[in-house]
Parts: sequence; structure tokens; C-alpha cells
Amino acid sequence: MKQFIFFLLLFNASSSFAQRNAIGTFFDHLPYKQGQQLEILGTKVYCQSGPGLFAYDNEDESIERLNTISGLTEMGVSCISAHEASGTLVVGYSSGNLDFIRGNEILNRADIIRANIISNKGINSIHFYGDTAFICTGFGLVLYSMTKTEALGTILVGPNESYQNLQSSMVFQDTIYASSSTGIWQAPISSDLSDFHSWVKDSNSINFNVNALFSFNNELYINAEGFSFQSDTVYRKSGSTWEYFDLLSNETNSSFKVYSDLLLVSQSTAVEVLDKNWNNVRRVFDYQSNITPAPRDAAWDAVNNTLWVADFNQGLVKSNDPFNNEILTPSSPATASSQSVFSIGEQVMVAAGSRTNNWLNTFSAPHVFILEENEWSGLNVFTVNALATVNDLIDVTSFDGDNIYVASYGGGLLHFKEDQLLETFDNRNSSLRNIVGDSTYVAISGLDFDSDGNLWVGNSRSLAPLHVRTVDGEWAQMPVTGFSSSDFSGRLMHTSWGHVWLSLPKRGILVYDYNNTPLETDDDQYRFLSKGATSGNLPSLEVEFMAEDENGEIWIGTNLGLRVFFSPRRVFDGGTQGDASEILIQQEGYTEVLFDQESITGIVIDEANRKWLGTQNSGLFLLSADGKDQIHNFTQRNSPLFSDRIISLGLMDPTGELFIGTDKGMLSYKSEATSPFAEMENLYVYPNPVKPKHAGLIAIKNLSDGADVLIVDASGALIYQTTAMGGQATWDGRDNNRRDAANGVYLVLASSPDGSIRGKTKILLAR
Repeated sequence: MKQFIFFLLLFNASSSFAQRNAIGTFFDHLPYKQGQQLEILGTKVYCQSGPGLFAYDNEDESIERLNTISGLTEMGVSCISAHEASGTLVVGYSSGNLDFIRGNEILNRADIIRANIISNKGINSIHFYGDTAFICTGFGLVLYSMTKTEALGTILVGPNESYQNLQSSMVFQDTIYASSSTGIWQAPISSDLSDFHSWVKDSNSINFNVNALFSFNNELYINAEGFSFQSDTVYRKSGSTWEYFDLLSNETNSSFKVYSDLLLVSQSTAVEVLDKNWNNVRRVFDYQSNITPAPRDAAWDAVNNTLWVADFNQGLVKSNDPFNNEILTPSSPATASSQSVFSIGEQVMVAAGSRTNNWLNTFSAPHVFILEENEWSGLNVFTVNALATVNDLIDVTSFDGDNIYVASYGGGLLHFKEDQLLETFDNRNSSLRNIVGDSTYVAISGLDFDSDGNLWVGNSRSLAPLHVRTVDGEWAQMPVTGFSSSDFSGRLMHTSWGHVWLSLPKRGILVYDYNNTPLETDDDQYRFLSKGATSGNLPSLEVEFMAEDENGEIWIGTNLGLRVFFSPRRVFDGGTQGDASEILIQQEGYTEVLFDQESITGIVIDEANRKWLGTQNSGLFLLSADGKDQIHNFTQRNSPLFSDRIISLGLMDPTGELFIGTDKGMLSYKSEATSPFAEMENLYVYPNPVKPKHAGLIAIKNLSDGADVLIVDASGALIYQTTAMGGQATWDGRDNNRRDAANGVYLVLASSPDGSIRGKTKILLAR
């Protein structure tokens, strides 16, 4: 059995809210609305959605999220299948990994992923025949015993044991069939399946992609996937030939499920339930919402006469009758993408567009996700019709939390309020510029507000890369010269020094000093920072991220390492005094450059001035305030992190929750550092009382910055002392000798560093 022991994990959290509020825990924000596959096992309905899973329990109506945080081996679920006899859900991954879930146990089998096979190892489908699982992979069939949960062998069905990308399989009338992009292969089930001579290609089958096999009314059917925008075609086996079956053709068929005398067909916009006479006994085509159904799979609960639907737009749908449908999906973003994360107060906004590494378009669908009071909402084509003509939303910001500004890489600057698109700014109604030769293409690369509420805008591939929209609504372009429509701009940051820093892919950084007068440019100055001494001393011209810390220092992440401008006000002074500096660390007696040659994809500064760094290949790092000490390095190997490739980072300052965008989806981590409080009149402890099942840290909240915290017992003896990180301190429930503190009431005494502010509260240990 897979042992998933991790000090940050609270597997049995009583609720998602409780888990998100436990220090040192991860919480997922996966796209559970992207329902793709369904399986019913016992009282639970399992729904594969995006890269993960969730399960709805019909008995207690609870929802369980299943991903690496809860113990799955990895992300990237490609298929699921339920084996009722053993009570097992088999989870297949695009990597070739397999998880077997029985009750609360997860057993991993990595035979396929470890196999010495140079081919696609992804799991395409899983079919059961008795106690044997037939696993269709990118190279052939792998058989597993469901009683022993062990591999029985690998079968290469092609000529001379060649690889075949098998999509589905099934046993019908003593013959096993396997479909591929080249047609159908078959063999007697009683033959030696490991001998490729047992397998023959059905010369009468369709010679293009057969993606599904199913039997109904004691007849065998195949679904041939349509090319381009063409519909699928269904064929029925008649003797040795395959005949066209018109009742199910001329549609896009996502899945076929057979339940005794019922056939469930999931099509592009509806689920059809057919009896043995091909009569339609139920049809689900509307969920009574403003979103068109997009079913991908369905399952039938005969006991409760309930149809379950996995919908790509809604997630899990329970249909008791055609006009009584209930959506039972965890609150989540609509996709796994997260190009940019911004927070204001306890509100998080995510721009879910994308662009290439060299700042070209990917034409991604328009999505902005908003998290508020533990619920996700979204701005997309379903909620805002005007977004139908816009794509590649790559940055988002807000000054007040109500007015939201979004950067479209090609569609200009978008202004939203209360789920309405109020304005679109482009070359027609602002100072923004289009690219040469295309008057409709206005690429916005980065956004940031200054402390006065002026919005600074990066305008890529334009002759004028930097603009401002004042708090009064006036626009102006900054007089920066030397740009052409082939020059890119990237991320933008306004600093406490009153400067604007704009990354320039392939050129470095533009630093612009507007002298606190955005509309008066006569006294402005600017400078380009690049590689080499006296020129900025960047390790690379490809600047990925910039962040200003509590001391006003500028931390720069590039594709070749990290640098810090310790004196950013001096970048205009010339010489080396305005150059970026390396951070030198000691490793095994040697002096090394911190993150030398590492691609830095995100930098966030927390309330303790610590640095969170996302990387291209090495996961997530937490560094001390000066960057010289590594506190954490979270990777896939030592944590529930979905992927070691970090796309974006964002911090909810008041709570200390760090949002981590990866290429496999978004998750968050509850850190120790939170926003400080000016007073300490309302100290708060969570959890309190501390009950027996609590295995994490105890948080003391609402502290002033850097407060000294003492924990004493009823006799006045000092048990533990620590210092607040921002507005929060933590205690692991042990005394200074690292022994578990006895149950009882403890007094918490807090004092600001200068002793001018004090607070107190109590903690009850009842473990």
C-alpha cells in the first residue's frame, strides 16, 4: 500500500474550510467543472475532472477531493474504471502510472511507467473481464489481476510484436477486441494472448480511428471518430462484416455505457438513454442554466432511477428526471490555467490566459477566476458575451476590489465591474498603440496601480511600450524611444520609489521615473538595464518576474537565475552602484551563486519579508528575508505539489495563503506569515480548543509585526516563546524541551518589539 506520510498533510480535515485554515497545509483549486468520466462504486459517484478526481457520496451527500494532497500518486488522470467485485476504483494516468483505490487505501502500481518501452505509456482505457483488468495503453495491452493487484503480463498486438496505441478493448463472445487508430485487432480469449500470432487485424473493419467498442442486445458496435469537424460514425458487426448503424451516427459520441437493457450515449449536447428496442426512454439536454450542456460520460443508478452526467462545463450533474437536475460540483476555477495571480484583501483574481515563452499568442479562451469567501466565480464567454471576441487574458489587477482591469494580449485593456465589461481600451479610445500592420491588435502585457490609483500599462510590440491611465481617466504614453513593433514588453511593476519597472523580453528591463507627475513628462527619465557591469548586471535579458520587498529592494527572476537591486533608486546614477547583485551562499564549504542558471518563474514577498520563488523545473522555494537561508523546497517528491513547473504565484496577505499556479493546475499553501495588526486587542487562536485529532500547528493571530509571544502554564512557568511573522505566530503544542505540553489552559502573552503594544489570550489543550 502506498504510504503517503507528509508532515503538511491533514488527510481527515473535517471540512475544506478547516483545511484551508490549517497552517502548513495545501489545498487544491482544480477545475472540477471539467467533467470527463464517471464511475459508480458503492455509495460514491466518482467524477474525473481535468487532471484530478472528486467523489460525491450519495449517503451522506459529502464531496471528497482526490488528488496528490489526499494521496493520489500524481496529477494527470486520464481514465477511471470501477471493479465492483473487489470494490476497487482503478485510476490511470497519462504517464502510465496506476492507482488502485479501495476504501481509504491507495495502492500504486508503477509497472507500466517503469517498463523498458520506448513509446507512449499513457493509459487510454480500462476494461474488466472477470477478475482481470485489460489496460489499454499507448503501446499495447497490460493485464492486471484485480484479486492480487499485480501485473499479469504485457501484450503487443501488432505484427511482429509492434506497438499499437490501443484506445479501448472488450471481450465479446469468447473473442477479445482492441481498437486503435488503424482499426480493430482481435484474438480468441482462450488463446495465448502474449503471442502476437494470436492477434489478427479485422480486415473488414474501418481503417481509421476506432475510439470505442461496446456490446448491446448481444451485438457488437464500434464508434469511428470523425475527422476535423465531421461527426462520428457507428458500425454494427454483422457476421464477418461491419454495417453502418444510422441511429447513433452523425453525432459526436463521447461515451457508451450499457446497463442491462439500457444504453447510455453521451453526445455533444445531450445524453440519450435507449432501451433494447432503441426507444428513447430519457433525454437530458438542459440543466436549467445559461450554460449549454457538454456531456462527456454518463452512469445509471437503477436503484434510485437516477442518471449521472459528467459535463465538461458543469462537472457532476444528478438527473432525477429531464427537468430535475442538480449540479454537485465543488466550487472551482473553470480551467487549470493560471498565467497571473493578484490578490487584494481576501479576494484573489486569476488571469487564466496564456502566451508562449517568447511572448507570442496562444489564442487561449478568455477566463478570469475570482475567489471570494471561499467561492470561485468567473468572467468568461458564458458570463460576459463580449468576451467571445477576446483571448489570451494574461494579467489582472484592481485598486479597490470592485473595478477589475484585465490585460488581453491582442485585445487591449478590459475594465470589468460587477461581472460586466464596462470598457475596452485600445488604439481608438486611449493612448495605447496597435502593432504595425494590424489596427485591431493591441497587446497588453502587464498592469499595476500606483499608490494614487493611477494604472500603469505595458503595451507590447508597439512604438510606445509604457502608458498610464490616471485616476481621473486621462491617458498618456511615456516618451520612450527606440522601439519597433517587433520589440516585446512583459511584466510591469510600480515601486515604492515612484518608478515603473517594465520587463522587456530579449532586451532586459525598462526603468521609468515619472517624477510623481504622470501627465507631465518633460522632467521624466528612463534607463534600460541589461547584462554586464555598469549596464545592470542581469544574468539574462529574459526577465521572467520582478518583486519589491519590504526594504524597497527589487528581486529579479530571469531564465538564467536570480539577481537583486539593493539600491534601486541609484539605477540612474550610472556606474556599478545601480547594478544588480548576486546572492552568495555557502554550500558544503564552497561559495555559490544562489539559483545560478535556474529559471525563476515567480517571486512573492510575504509579510515576514521572506521570499517565495517559483521555478521552471525545481518546484517552489521559501527563502529567508536576506535570501541566504532555504526554509522550504516543495517538489512533487516531498509534497503534494502538482508539478515542479511553477507558472504563477500570488499571496493573500491577510491570511498568509500562497496561491501556486502549476502546469497541472492551481493549489494553495497556508504559510505562517500574515498581515500585522496595529493593535493586539483581539488576539485569536486557531484551533481552540486543540482537540485530539489535530496534528498540525496552532496559530496565534492578529499580532503586531514582529511581536514577541510567550506561552505560559497555569503556574506562570514559561512553556514556549517565539516571534510573530507579520501578524501571526505558531506553536506546535510542545514545550521548550520538545515534549508534548500537558492538557490544560495556557496563557498567551504578546508584546510589540518596543513593548508599547500588548495583548493576551488563552489556549485550551484537550488532546
